[in-house]
Amino acid sequence: MNAVIRRTSFAPGNFVTAKAFASAGTPFTDFVASSRLIGAIKVGVNKVDAEQIVAIDRPPSATKAKTNPARELTLIVPKSYPVGKHIINSSSDVALSFKDGNEISEAISGHIEIKPASGQNVAANFNVVLDKADGSTYQLVGDVQVLK
Repeated sequence: MNAVIRRTSFAPGNFVTAKAFASAGTPFTDFVASSRLIGAIKVGVNKVDAEQIVAIDRPPSATKAKTNPARELTLIVPKSYPVGKHIINSSSDVALSFKDGNEISEAISGHIEIKPASGQNVAANFNVVLDKADGSTYQLVGDVQVLK
């Protein structure tokens, strides 16, 4: 990732959570991020400025010798976090992906809604449909509040 990392841990009151709703397939454990990265990136053919939020959920391990695989939720939103609803695939600076182990799912429809937040916080919620590699889909609904 070619991004300047502004902050890598959570301050009090910051969170990223998500719940999945699927009609079939393996059960989805609720996503609760324990750390995150935020950085400026260029996306799309025209290299549009955007912000990338990567939230990481690493479940605790039973032993110190083994680590459980991390799950990552990546949100791409327009630079300067404009308040309002941003439709997935409406432009190159609005996207969401979810990585669970080696499997990556991409959002094919839905929205990310950036909400007014106090101070240097970014608040948003999302409701998207993701496409898995096997062709099945599932709905992911979540909330985000992080420091810029």
